[in-house]
This record gives sequence, structure tokens and C-alpha cells, in this order.
Amino acid sequence: MKTEKIFYLFLIAALLFITGLLYKNNGNFTSQTYRTSTVDLSGGDYLRFVFIGSSNCRFSNNDQVHEMVNYLKKNLEEIAESNSMNFISTGISVDSHS
Repeated sequence: MKTEKIFYLFLIAALLFITGLLYKNNGNFTSQTYRTSTVDLSGGDYLRFVFIGSSNCRFSNNDQVHEMVNYLKKNLEEIAESNSMNFISTGISVDSHS
């Protein structure tokens, strides 16, 4: 059961990662919308969880999605800790400010 749980968590994380890569490579980023990280990632290996949301996306604002994101964050943090890795989660909003 534990192996199956890890597999599903990894699968979901991989799909979210690939979605993020596809969005990044196809997105139209300008100097106003692109931001760099202020987090110091030196000092070890990291497992990073990224959630991309939008205020006008019904899936991003669904209570079940919020519960799943919190569930994934908790479990991925435990997996990272058990493998002597650091864990960082990042939330990205695709909303633009005028």
C-alpha cells in the first residue's frame, strides 16, 4: 500500500511538473510578469512542489483541489524528509495585474 501511495504521489507531482514546463515554454512572459526566486536553494537536494492557479479558474478555486494540494504537500514533505531532502512548495498565480 505504501509503495502504491508513493507511486500515485510521484505520478501527480510529475504531471504537475510537466504541466509547469509546458506552460513555461509556451507562455508569453514579459519583464513585468516574470519573477525570480528569492529562496536560497543552496545546501542540499530539494523536492519542489509547484501549484499553478488563477482566480478565475473554477478548478483552482475548488475545495477538493485545495484539500488535495494540502494532502500532496504534507505527503511530499514526508517523502523528502525520509530521503534526507529539503522540501519547498511554490504557488504561482497566472493572474496579471494592470
